[in-house]
Order: sequence, then C-alpha cells, then structure tokens
Amino acid sequence: MTATRDGDRATTTRPTVQTTNLHPHRTPPIHVSLSLKRLLVDLFDAETLRHLATLMESECPGMIARARLDDASVEELADLLTNGRKPTIGWWSRHAA
Repeated sequence: MTATRDGDRATTTRPTVQTTNLHPHRTPPIHVSLSLKRLLVDLFDAETLRHLATLMESECPGMIARARLDDASVEELADLLTNGRKPTIGWWSRHAA
C-alpha cells in the first residue's frame, strides 16, 4: 500500500541541493606574452591588481602557512630556501604558530 498525504502519493526523493566547491582544483599557470601583460596592467589600476594578488595568495596553502610563521621561523625558512633545501612537513608542524 502506498502512503498518501492529502490524497497525493508520497514521494521518497529529497529536494535538490546545490553545492559549491570552496577549493577548486588548481589550473596550471598560463604563460602570456610581455605585450599581453602590459595590456593587463594598462587595463587595471594598482588597487585592483593588489586585490587580485591578495585573492590568489589567500588560496595558496604555502602563503597561508608562511603568514602564520613568527619572525624567527621566517628567517630559518629563508635560510633553508637560500641553501637549496626544502622544509619538511615536520619543520612546518614544529614552526606552526
């Protein structure tokens, strides 16, 4: 027997839910010519370009992690990178604020 409500047949489907992807997959960088770069700089003012750069940095895990380092850890990271070494996951977890 089918359950009814107010004379209508009951449904078992749920309403459609829309989801958004907060962390979209990164796309490979696009290499553009110098003339196209100059055109983009001419089209946008400095404030807009700074805003776009901030948006890009806010989505980059490396930039997020670097922003959480204290001054001593930043110096140590700079020493590692200038000596051609890469910080390990252990280094990051020890220096996380």
